[in-house]
Parts: sequence; C-alpha cells; structure tokens
Amino acid sequence: MRYLFMACLALGLAACASVVESPNATKPDLVKASEANVSLGAAYLQQGLYGSANEKLEKALEQNPDSAEAHNIYAVLMGELGKPKEAQKHFEKSLDLDPESSDIRNNYGTFLCGQGKIDEAVEQFQQALLDPLYETPAYAFANAGACLMQVPDLVRAEEFLRKALQHNKRLGSALFQMAKLNYLKSNYAAAKAYLERYHRAAGKTPASLWMGIKVAWQVGDNETASSYGLLLKNQYPDSVETQKLLQAESTRK
Repeated sequence: MRYLFMACLALGLAACASVVESPNATKPDLVKASEANVSLGAAYLQQGLYGSANEKLEKALEQNPDSAEAHNIYAVLMGELGKPKEAQKHFEKSLDLDPESSDIRNNYGTFLCGQGKIDEAVEQFQQALLDPLYETPAYAFANAGACLMQVPDLVRAEEFLRKALQHNKRLGSALFQMAKLNYLKSNYAAAKAYLERYHRAAGKTPASLWMGIKVAWQVGDNETASSYGLLLKNQYPDSVETQKLLQAESTRK
C-alpha cells in the first residue's frame, strides 16, 4: 500500500526550511510558513523520523488550521503512530476542506484498508480515480487491488491491478500483487513471470524471495528455490520470511 505526500517542488527542502514565521506575520505569511512545515513534515515522515514530522506538522496546523494538506499528512502520521481515531478525525477534516483531492482520498483509502475496512477503502480509491486530472492513478488502482487481495476477492483485485499496470507497467506493488494473485490461482508460470518483472523493477525483498521460493517448489525448480533461499537467509536472516523458510525446510526433509 502506498501513501502519497505533497513535496515542496518549487522551493526544495532547503528553501522550505528557510521560511521563518516572524512575530508580526500576516495571514499570507502564516499560510506560506505552514506549507513549508507541511513539506518538511512529509519529508521527515517518509524517512521514518516521526518525532520531527510531528513537530513540523503540528506547527503547520497551528499556523493554518484550514490547510487540507496539513491535516492529510498529519492523519497519515497518526495512523503510523497507531492512533486511528486521530487519523480518522484529520482525514475527515482534510476532505471537508478539499473534497476533490485524489491524493487525500488515496491516503484515506490506504488508512481504511489498514483498519480492515475494505469496502470503504475501495470506495475512496474509486473516488480518487474519478478525477480525470489525477496524476498518479496507477497507485490508486494498485492500492485498491492490494486491499481486495486481503479478502481475498481475486476477480476484482485482478481488474484493479491490471489497470494499474496499464498506467505503469513497472509499478512494483502491482507486479508483486499480481504474482501473489496468480500463485493463489495456481497459475505458477504467470506468478513466476510477474515476480521476475517485479525483481527487475524493484529489486528483491524478503516477501518476493519467499514468494519466489514457493513458486519454484510448485514447479519443481529446485535450483531457483535454493538460490532464492540462500539470498533470503544471507541478506535477511532476521526476517519473518526467513523463519517461514526454515520451518518449511524442516518439514520438507
């Protein structure tokens, strides 16, 4: 699942950081300072620096309580911090302020999916996709597909994932979910093909290596299973997937 964050595109983070609120700041000054703090907060959030993100976003909301983007990013942070009630409140406020924002709806849908509210999440993704000017529809399609995989509703999930790949054929999240979907349908050749595309686009992860091992076992490709197994154990020895592999190997002997 992917959140989308606003970036300080024109100024860059260094310039954003240089915007300082003066004691006699006017409303336009406060709005500008708030936008800078939202950008910094989003950047810190993406880096996992939650304390710094919280500081900047709370300041942004203080400077401009009517900033839809500040409420949006702060809601994402609250979700990451395990505060769903706060996240819900700020997502709702964000949409009240900017109901046409596809990025906000994508983020809200991602949050709702994480809360297990699948139908509500998909509705938000679909609302995001109604905007013909939405610049990143592939992510909303992919997120909807990934969310439906939790049911699992393989038919609807595949529809969304294929649309995601029509918009961006190298989108890693969609490629991996398509590999998982085909594995669940016992279409192992297709699962292998999607995994190979995923590895070319996004590299190897513990989840993709474990999926690759399971696919290889199903088709009797012991060489690939062994190769992926060594990579998983050596590069990610403490991962959940490595533990699953060790348990599976002990039962396969």
